[in-house]
Amino acid sequence: MNIYNIIRKCLMAMLFLLNPLLISVLPAYAEPHKLEAEYLLRITQFVTWSPQLFTDPTAPLEICVLDDAHFQKSLENVVKGRKIGYHPIISRLENNIYKLSTCHIVYITTAGDADRVMTILNSLKNKSVLLVSNIPHFIDQGGNLGFIYQKHGIFFEINYQSLNMKGLTLSSKLLRQALRVIK
Repeated sequence: MNIYNIIRKCLMAMLFLLNPLLISVLPAYAEPHKLEAEYLLRITQFVTWSPQLFTDPTAPLEICVLDDAHFQKSLENVVKGRKIGYHPIISRLENNIYKLSTCHIVYITTAGDADRVMTILNSLKNKSVLLVSNIPHFIDQGGNLGFIYQKHGIFFEINYQSLNMKGLTLSSKLLRQALRVIK
């Protein structure tokens, strides 16, 4: 490992320690899928799911990635060994949209077929599943949290109205960090 990589990793670690959501200032040369995976991990700290959504007090919190094995592998590396409370965080690749209702978070990495995205949004509309994507205008379509790329990094938007319909609770800390919130 060269000195450049060591310095970069030290700077990234310091940023994460200073503010768990301060990922938006990470260097532009960082790989987008790794940034999004880090964001997903940190966002889990600010969402509250009903205890009834877990089969037992130590059941895993499942983050499902739709149709993107490369991103799922990055996410798996990020969440490995991590927990939210007593719930270990696991990632799962899912290709069947009808199995997404068993997930706590669903991440849709590409726009793909617009009809398929709308089918997913409609089928999970009243389920306590956090829907996250990097699709432009995702929260305007009914998604819960959308990643936005701008010149200086990655940011996010929140559709608070759709989250309320699902019974998911977000920390005010997360809401304050959002670039835009639909109330």
